[in-house]
Amino acid sequence: MAFWHKYRNYISFWILGLSNNYSYVIMLSAAYDIINGHEPKGGGSGDDGKGCNSMSTGAVLIADILPCLVVKLLAPFVFTNTNLRVSVVVILSALSFIITSLSMNIYFSYIGIVCASLSSGLGETTFLSYTSKFDSRVISYWSSGTGASGLLGSMSYALLTSWGLSPKNTLLVMLFIPVLMALTYWCFICEPTHPSITDESVRPLISDSNDMPSL
Repeated sequence: MAFWHKYRNYISFWILGLSNNYSYVIMLSAAYDIINGHEPKGGGSGDDGKGCNSMSTGAVLIADILPCLVVKLLAPFVFTNTNLRVSVVVILSALSFIITSLSMNIYFSYIGIVCASLSSGLGETTFLSYTSKFDSRVISYWSSGTGASGLLGSMSYALLTSWGLSPKNTLLVMLFIPVLMALTYWCFICEPTHPSITDESVRPLISDSNDMPSL
């Protein structure tokens, strides 16, 4: 049973790594389509037949990267319950797909992209700290999942749109990702039975070091 629980957690952290970065990757893959979907009929600013948009996709990239960076810088200083953090991550991930796909103008699309960025940044700091309660090898599976999200996320978006699904409907299909994250965290992962390293377990070591004679 312990053997099954161990590999069950390995699989869980792989899925969490995959789903945490999935919305982030999808927004990068859909950057052109997101902007192009809100362009006036007849093309971009130049309408020169080259398929250019009046607004650079770089704006989408900034909206998808900058909030994530800010969250990674600030989240370690905010001490909250892990379940609450994961709930926020799942909600933000779902909102990113819903808002971006159903938005009526580019500015609402940016709100959806920011939600994806915040979800990815908060999820990374949350799940990485959560790995401290488990076998140290779960970090390798988490890293493998985040790496796979880049490949699988871009491929899934390209395949669905190439099969005739509109970008908006493709984003709505991606709602299964936050659902998968929630099911993995609350239903599939096994909480460790051994206590994690805490301040209480470290304190005796510190006190012992204080008892050592000075040279």
